[in-house]
Amino acid sequence: MQRRISKNFTGLDGEKWFFAKIYKGCKLLARRLPKKLADAEKRKENGDWEDKIHEFPAHSTLKTFSNGVKGQIDKCRAHIKKIAEDQKAELVVCPTNYPAIDGATNCRTLYQVTISSKKSVGKAYVDELISFGASEAGKARVFFLVPKKIVESFSISFAKHSKDDALKLAEFWVVGINLIEMIEDAQKKKSKITAS
Repeated sequence: MQRRISKNFTGLDGEKWFFAKIYKGCKLLARRLPKKLADAEKRKENGDWEDKIHEFPAHSTLKTFSNGVKGQIDKCRAHIKKIAEDQKAELVVCPTNYPAIDGATNCRTLYQVTISSKKSVGKAYVDELISFGASEAGKARVFFLVPKKIVESFSISFAKHSKDDALKLAEFWVVGINLIEMIEDAQKKKSKITAS
């Protein structure tokens, strides 16, 4: 059962399960990244680096951009730029070939979906953060949405010359989503509808 379900976690089909949780709104335990830096800051009792329950607001609309249409990356980028930091009604899902991120709630709350236990943050991230107006005074928050089973081991590394700029422009967090539970719940609901 678990092996068959795990196939649903890749590509657009996989992303929909992660974004379904965020779209409806939820509270999830979030951990700061990179881990070594977070651990060092926690030892200094820096509260900004402590694990915390983050509340993702419920979204009322979903905006998606398709790979099959010309110019979608530029349209998606322009759309995210326009969504004010305090706006939380729309969840944007980027085309699959979009650089660095997979979605956004607004220009300051960005998401990357991954089933990998490690991701690299490089120039593409820095460029996107700059394009969305992130700055040292107005940092963006990048949430890595991962399966719950790898959230403790998940880590990020930085490409050459990218670490200082990336950390100036954004806070990086990881949250775990229980995909198996979500899919099983969806299958139960589907079977109830079929039975009725």
